[in-house]
Amino acid sequence: MAFANCTGLTKISKTSESTNTGGRILIGAFQDCTSLTEATLPDNITTMEGYTFIGCEKLGKIILPKNLKSIGDLGLRTNYDVSTIVFNSLEIPVLSNIPDSSIPNVLPFVDNINEILVPSQSVEEYKNRLTSYADKIKENQIHDASK
Repeated sequence: MAFANCTGLTKISKTSESTNTGGRILIGAFQDCTSLTEATLPDNITTMEGYTFIGCEKLGKIILPKNLKSIGDLGLRTNYDVSTIVFNSLEIPVLSNIPDSSIPNVLPFVDNINEILVPSQSVEEYKNRLTSYADKIKENQIHDASK
């Protein structure tokens, strides 16, 4: 909960291109940051433990790192509308599920997300794995996953 309840925080933007990987975002890191509108996580992040953006009522865009390997419970859910989530990883990160559920509880509710942008070469894989969100998944033409 490193930045939890930072009501003045409006934007998270990666500031460096670290060559080290293995970075972790711990439980509830940005929970209840009620003014946060956009989050771009650095590419060295490989694990998001969960509850990362719960209560971030204005968060409209989340851009995930290309090295992301796993996202924990409620990791991308805010409980509010999110316009866009951008996955830059070619392989779908492991998404934690509620036990005995085939629907990942990591993503916002289907009705709370407008679009999920993914690398062009991975569109079908994302659609096949995230079937409930298939009509929201589109080719990412804004960011290049190879950078």
